[in-house]
Amino acid sequence: MKLTCNTMVVDPLFLFYFFRSEMGRRGLLKNASTVGTPGIATPLSSLRSIEVPFPPLPTQHAIAHILGSLDDKIELNRQMNETLEAMARAIFQSWFVDFDPVRANAEGRQPIGMDAETAALFPDGFEEVDGREVPKGWEIKRLSEIASTQYGYTESASNQTIGPHFLRVMDINKQNWIEWDSVPYCFISENNFEKYRLKVGDIAVARMADPGKSAIIEEEINAVFASYLVRLQVRLHSHAYYIYSFLKSPIYEEYTKSVKSGSVQASMNAKCITDIEFIFPPDDVLETFFNCVQIHRKKIVANVAESRTLAEIRDALLPKLMSGEIQVSET
Repeated sequence: MKLTCNTMVVDPLFLFYFFRSEMGRRGLLKNASTVGTPGIATPLSSLRSIEVPFPPLPTQHAIAHILGSLDDKIELNRQMNETLEAMARAIFQSWFVDFDPVRANAEGRQPIGMDAETAALFPDGFEEVDGREVPKGWEIKRLSEIASTQYGYTESASNQTIGPHFLRVMDINKQNWIEWDSVPYCFISENNFEKYRLKVGDIAVARMADPGKSAIIEEEINAVFASYLVRLQVRLHSHAYYIYSFLKSPIYEEYTKSVKSGSVQASMNAKCITDIEFIFPPDDVLETFFNCVQIHRKKIVANVAESRTLAEIRDALLPKLMSGEIQVSET
């Protein structure tokens, strides 16, 4: 259904927030049917019949501005996070795919945007390893040599707080961070909770639904992971962030396209997920990479937390502003 507003009477953004309020949802759903395919009977007449108790237009503008400003900041945080993630990926691409510091050292010049101490960690040339050109002293390893794997827990998700958060594929394949406030919950026994509890540095990789998509756990959280996910665990956080960055790279994306199976629903098992060779730098290089990327990732986590708080404020203000419980100054 499409609704076109008479802007001489109502602010469209105010009306948008009205329909997001409990009062507005009740109006929309009063003629809803749950028999067969859920829907609204006689949708247009139902829409026209909804009574909207709206204040004078200047007050509507003020309410819309307050709520809209909160949503604008949430959207700005999302855009900032996309930029921060792109910056982290650019570092990985430059250091470990294009080998810019190695090439600069080989040519006797300072790598762009890198201090001399960091540049000294990189070799000044390449050598052939198993038929591949690799920076001197670096190794080629299979992911399965570095990371252990574990399938997730089988249970139904619930919107009720009946246990820990229950991380699923749909919670990790939309953006490059986890928004825990939208992750549901599940019931789990104490023994199973310890077995499937997510820890900082764990990497969750989708094996079905959207195989190959991944997320890294970056904060202490009461959560377990679902059976369509495979957990990767490594020895050091610096290894975890390097592997996570590799899993997000075009190299791994092409790999998943070549190995995933299933004519109806694409899938990858744990062996497929980790059965790939990749260049593995020394620990001092990985630690430096970790320290650089952490700057961006910590900002991402902080922005997600701020957006969660802003959304809570918006949701708390919404019914109070719509009902007139909170009065606003007209603008």
